Amino acid sequence: MNLNLILDSDQNNAPQNYENVLINDIDKIPPSICKNLLINNTLNYLTSDQFNLLLQKVRHGGVVSINSPDAMEMARALYWGEIDLHKLSSLTANNKTQHSLLEIKNIFEQSGYIIESASINNLSFYIEVKRP
Repeated sequence: MNLNLILDSDQNNAPQNYENVLINDIDKIPPSICKNLLINNTLNYLTSDQFNLLLQKVRHGGVVSINSPDAMEMARALYWGEIDLHKLSSLTANNKTQHSLLEIKNIFEQSGYIIESASINNLSFYIEVKRP
């Protein structure tokens, strides 16, 4: 099963061969069923408990791909005047949490995941990991 995590039911365009799943429906997914998991700009809407629960849905050999705003990059950009407070506010509005690539990478490494790729582009990060 390939899952694409979405915030609300208005987002109905899943990538090809993926099934959309709402953040509020994470607990309905059976454990270790997910072969590929996409978390595209929805990580910041998850609580820590929801994120941990979501990772339990990934099977051994499964891949997790995350694209998310990077809190450290946003702070750096604000400090250097590359963005203003209005832009920062728009990037963080209604978020439950903020994350950085280093923090997420550390979480996965401590859980034994293999980092396939990790990068920062503008104010966002991308990471792809594989569960051993």
